[in-house]
Amino acid sequence: MKKFYTILSVVAATLLSFESSAQLLVTPSNNATALANTLIGEASGVTILSATYTGGSLSSGSFSGGAFGITEGIILTSGAATNAIGPNNGEGTSANSGTPGDPDLDLLSAPFLTQNAAILEISFVPDGDVLEFTYVFGSEEYNEFVCSSFNDVFAFFVSGGIYSNTNIALLPGTVPPVPVTINNVNNGSIGSAGSAGNCTAAQLANAAFFVDNAGGLNTQYDGYTVPLSANIVVVPGVTYTIRLAIADAGDGNLDSGVFIEGDSFVSFVCDINAGEISTSSPTNLCIDQNPEPIDVTLSGNIDGEFSQWVITDLDGEILALPAMGPFDLSGAGVGTCLIWNLTWTGSLFGLEVGSALANISGACFDLSNSIEVVRQECNIPGEGCTDEAACNFDPSAEDDDDSCVYADGPCEVCNDNGGVDNNDADGDGVCDADEVPGCTNTLACNFNEEATDDDDTCILNGTICSLEDGSTGTLIDCECTPVIPGECVDYGYYLADILAGGTTNIYDLDITGAGAAMSLIATSEIEVHIAFNEMDKLIYAVSKADGSYRTLDPATSVWGANTLIGASVQQIVGAAINADGKL
Repeated sequence: MKKFYTILSVVAATLLSFESSAQLLVTPSNNATALANTLIGEASGVTILSATYTGGSLSSGSFSGGAFGITEGIILTSGAATNAIGPNNGEGTSANSGTPGDPDLDLLSAPFLTQNAAILEISFVPDGDVLEFTYVFGSEEYNEFVCSSFNDVFAFFVSGGIYSNTNIALLPGTVPPVPVTINNVNNGSIGSAGSAGNCTAAQLANAAFFVDNAGGLNTQYDGYTVPLSANIVVVPGVTYTIRLAIADAGDGNLDSGVFIEGDSFVSFVCDINAGEISTSSPTNLCIDQNPEPIDVTLSGNIDGEFSQWVITDLDGEILALPAMGPFDLSGAGVGTCLIWNLTWTGSLFGLEVGSALANISGACFDLSNSIEVVRQECNIPGEGCTDEAACNFDPSAEDDDDSCVYADGPCEVCNDNGGVDNNDADGDGVCDADEVPGCTNTLACNFNEEATDDDDTCILNGTICSLEDGSTGTLIDCECTPVIPGECVDYGYYLADILAGGTTNIYDLDITGAGAAMSLIATSEIEVHIAFNEMDKLIYAVSKADGSYRTLDPATSVWGANTLIGASVQQIVGAAINADGKL
């Protein structure tokens, strides 16, 4: 998939099988029916309806032997199937089949497009309620391209029933399930062509699923996974389609392949048992008396690949996922919880703190019975608050433990739980029940001297008001006063030209007849809007961005100091001269 590697062209082969020193035998074949039938056994519980293959003529086939946990089955590759044969002695072995990519795989490899796709599509009907098969993924991209921004891609897409192109090539036991990719399953180290920004610590923590094949005799691939299980819940008798697909992503260099075990494509009825749990520990705990942890015993015919202890509340919300017992619940507070054992095979979804047991789904899982644990506070005999004036007075206490609390403040009262409530929400020294809402601004026209809690109703001088005739006035000395413009004896025109870069040119306009001459007075480095004050013969340039202004003398082009208009003005979007001559 990457640069600087030798490309081996795929040509017609006269030899149909090749054997390595590790006894891996690969037989190229693109017969879809034969490949599909290799996957099922006599008691598979699966009926194959049809099968089709799309890809290079030498990109697929059957295999036997090898030493990676699967003895026989089929192989799909992004290059040539025979390139999988060991030993691992090539420098970036590649083959380019020249076939197109796949749109579904493109979604997984975005933003890189795929090519050299090999796809086996099988329509089938299961007899059981679980579908399962075993596979191994290997690639020449290991280990250099771990944590790189693009990898070869493969997936097992299932459609039918409730599924639509659902990928089941997932790492078993991971919750939520992790797709099997080079960046997710590796030796735990960033490759020479990778970078730390392309991987998380969790992606480098799955080395237990990986085999480093440097110098190996088994296969040419530089690395491969341990045998993994793909499984999914199905409905007996319903028709499903699975697309087993692999492709190069980004470019056509470096082969990758997926080995699928023969006779492993099976459907069965899920029948696993999470066992029976019991305890000899007390389950009614006094959390204020340092209770002993609860020791739980698991018994019965327990099966399944994975298991997890689960603690929930009575509604089934998951509170904790402890690794093992005994379980120390002394710090959990007052309440009731349930302890469970969960067992599953294959992939599991929804097992996380804060989710609910009802949201867990997967191919095959089972919950044990639960143990109910009640956590409560129990007063230690003989100790407590012995002051009858305290909110938490304990008549049964013999010795005072310095725990007494009192309602000392003017608005404090004892509550029913032995605590103190402060009924002064705004902290102004006036109890909530005694607060009087109103305008508390002494400059306002509607100031209320009895008000203790300002309710944002204040009306100030300068506020726009309505006159009896419907016209608009301004409050002056708390009277709605008409705005009477002064007589225009002499006048001039000024223009603020706001430029694309945010600066503003300010001009003096001399209008003569149908024309006008523009004289540049000054330039502002920011966007401003202007107004002329006839009283002081100054232009006021108001910043639209931050609510400040500067004066400009049009006769001398001298700027005044930058001045904030006031904290109450958040943004100036316009300017005008009032009747009192103020901006």
